[in-house]
Amino acid sequence: MIDSQRETKAYLDSLRGAMHAVYGLLGPTESTRFQALEAELLHAAVASWREKFPEVEVIEDSRVDTGSGAVVDASADAALVVVGRRRRPLPLGARLGPVAHAVVHHAHAPVAVVPHD
Repeated sequence: MIDSQRETKAYLDSLRGAMHAVYGLLGPTESTRFQALEAELLHAAVASWREKFPEVEVIEDSRVDTGSGAVVDASADAALVVVGRRRRPLPLGARLGPVAHAVVHHAHAPVAVVPHD
């Protein structure tokens, strides 16, 4: 189990492949404006990671789909799927959100769940 950003990066380096950042959002499939918005949201989400790790190639993949559907579909070609989960202050209750839960159960590749704030 990979439990830190450093270990995730080390694992990606060992694969010597690109990181595919996948973003899914439901909306009108024929709207080029909506697809452009999806691409902008994904680009903004990975911008700080590109600055921290400029040596890691990032391929952005925005799809008109649910978040979990997009990640599960993309996992068919993956060596490892990394999904985040927010840290919860309370000890009780679900530890995974709906996207991470669906990906853990339906992905076609191993899944690492990495907590973040």
